Parts: sequence; structure tokens; C-alpha cells
Amino acid sequence: MSKFAGSLLLFIVTGGADAFHFNALKPRIVVPAEGSATSKMRPLFAHVLCDEIAAVGSNDKDDLWSQLEQVTENHLKEKKRVFFNLKELQHDHEPLAHQLQAETQVAFQVPETMEEALESLIATPSMQFTLVALAVTLGVRLVLGPLGVADLIAMVATKVFWELQEWIVHAHFFHGKERKAMWPFENHDKHHNLPYYHVSVETLPMVVGWYSAVASAALAAVSIGAPADLAMTSLGSYTTCGLMYMVLHFLTHTKLPMKGWLQEARANHIKHHLEPGTNLNMGPNTFDRIMQT
Repeated sequence: MSKFAGSLLLFIVTGGADAFHFNALKPRIVVPAEGSATSKMRPLFAHVLCDEIAAVGSNDKDDLWSQLEQVTENHLKEKKRVFFNLKELQHDHEPLAHQLQAETQVAFQVPETMEEALESLIATPSMQFTLVALAVTLGVRLVLGPLGVADLIAMVATKVFWELQEWIVHAHFFHGKERKAMWPFENHDKHHNLPYYHVSVETLPMVVGWYSAVASAALAAVSIGAPADLAMTSLGSYTTCGLMYMVLHFLTHTKLPMKGWLQEARANHIKHHLEPGTNLNMGPNTFDRIMQT
């Protein structure tokens, strides 16, 4: 029972650390190593942080985002749909589309097969770091002893907690009134104003900061009495949730053919871009159903 109580304490302590997962950083291209298979796709699949693009630089760039926001809002009101690709934006607003390509380096040509998607995603330093961090975390957990029922409870509770805090952050900071007053949440609007099909990958500094914060919280929980084995189980489960979020969000913004729950996830996310107050969970819509969003 003490182990379970310790794991619950860990969930509470680590909850706020997920804010690091949503930091707003400058647009940044990650260039694969020359000669690698992925480097051949470099012109098509530049790895750019499009999820949270900060409006940095000149006043012209600020004006670009203002124009894009207005154009997108008008398009939603008039046609009840998002701009799905750059061609649609070019058709109606060619100068704006040209400026968007020239000044932001956003990649609008996205993977169309699973092989391209996985190769493109795994080539990013942020995904490589996350995979290594997860492997190390799970390795440490196995050294601490065998898994038991308490670990299973910790995994389930961590997953539930992830979905809850994901919903809260999305509802109250990404799309709530608070987003206009608190950095970095106000920049999430830029992701929504871009044509839907674009490469969206978190940057390495964001992912390193996020994992470091959660790992530090886990160590702090252990220092005040939480069982080390359950702390590592919770950290591994939480990191897995972050990994799955990264992968799923990336895939939903590609043209990869999907079936079953993956297709449902994309449909839900497209609806979220059309109506930002809906479908706030990236994966299972547990709390969307509970909160009726």
C-alpha cells in the first residue's frame, strides 16, 4: 500500500512538468547526415518545429502571422473547413503563401507512406533522444527488481494522469483565455493557422527539457520516500506517453493512409483544428467524453 501511495505522489509531482513538452521555440530544421537514406528525402521532409512556432524576428514576420491568422479565420467562417495544404492557400492568397514558405521554413510536403514517415521521424534528434531516454529508464527499472502488480497499477494510473493533464493544458492554456497572457501557450495558435498538412516535430531542447524536468521530479519523489522502483515505472510510463503523443501528432499531420483507430485519431484532430475547443486529447478521447468536448 505504501508503494502505491508513493506512486500516486509521484504522479502529482510530475504532472506540471509536461509544460516543457509545449515550449515555443524558433523554427528549426534538423538536417539528416549526408548520405543517409533520409537525407535523400531532405527537400521533402525537413524536420521543423511547427507545433509551436514563435513569432520572432522582424515586424514583417509578426505581420505575416497576423495576416495568416485573419485569412484562416475568414476561411473557417466562410467555408467551414481548414486549409488542408499549401496549394489551397496559394490559390486564394498566393503572396501570403509565398511569404510563409520563404520566411518560416515550414515543411508542407509530408510523408505519404509508413516507411517514409518512420524514417523521417526517427531521423530527428528529438525522437532519438526520447528513445534512448526511454531505454535507459526502463533499463534502470529492471535493475531495481521484477515488475509486480503495483507496477501495473502505476502504469495505468500514469496513463490516466497523462490524458487528464493533456486535456487541462490544451483546454486552459492552448485554447483558453490564459493563452494570451502566458508564454509559451499563446504561440500554439500559429500551428492552427498553418495549412493542416505540415511536418510537426518537437525540437531537441524542448524534449530534453521536458524529460529532465520529469526525471528530476521522480528523483525528488524518491528523496521524500516514494519507492524507487515505482518511481522509475512511472517515469518510464510517462515518457512512453510523451513518445506516443509525438508519434501520433506527427502522423495525423501527414498524408499517410490510415485505418481503424489511427484514421479516427486523424479525423478527430482535423475536427480539433476546425473547432479548437473540441477533441483536446490526442489519443483516446476519455476526458473529451467526460468533459463533453
